[in-house]
Amino acid sequence: MTVFAADAQGRRKVVARAPNGATTVTYADDDDDIPGFVSAPFRTHDNAMQNAIAMKAVGVTPEYIAAMRASSPELRDADADDLVGMKAVGVTPQYVHDLSAAGLRNFDAGDLAGARAVGVDGAFIREMRAAGFGDADLSDLTGARAVGITGDYIRQMRLAGYDGDLGDFTAMRALKDGRRSRPPLPPLPPRPPGQ
Repeated sequence: MTVFAADAQGRRKVVARAPNGATTVTYADDDDDIPGFVSAPFRTHDNAMQNAIAMKAVGVTPEYIAAMRASSPELRDADADDLVGMKAVGVTPQYVHDLSAAGLRNFDAGDLAGARAVGVDGAFIREMRAAGFGDADLSDLTGARAVGITGDYIRQMRLAGYDGDLGDFTAMRALKDGRRSRPPLPPLPPRPPGQ
C-alpha cells in the first residue's frame, strides 16, 4: 500500500496493490480512513507494518476490502482489525448478504465475526424467526447458537411447559450441572510473526 502526502484539500491518495497485481485507488480525508493505519497516539511505522502483516496472513486483499465495505453500510468504516477479524473466521460478502436476506440489519464487524465463528447463518436466523423470535438481534442469535439452541430445543422446551424470550432459552441452555457456562469466544486473528 502506498499512501501519498495530503493534497491541498487535505485528502490522501491511497494505492493498494494485491499480490496478483490488481490495484485500487482511494482517497482518504484523514489517516483513520486508511486501511492499516491506527489512530494516534499509537500510529507508528511498526503498527502499520503489523497491520499489513496481519492482513496478508489471513488473505485480506484490496478486492476483499472493497467487497466487504460495499456489502453493508455498517462496514464502510471497517478498519484493519475489523477486516482481519472477519476474514480470519470466514466472513464474506455472500455471508453478509445471507444475513441481510434473512432479515438482519445494523450489525458491525465484531457482530459478524462472532456470529460466523459460532455458525450463525441465514438458515439459523430463519429457524429462530419461525420459532417466534423475529425481533432477535445478531447478538442474541449468536449467544443462542453458541450454547446450542435449535428450533427443536425450543419446541421441546415449550412442550414441557416452558416459554420465554430467546435470552431465557439461552440462559437455561447455558446452565449445566448447576453452574453457568460461557459461550465460546470467536478465535483471535493470527498474530504477526515475532509477537
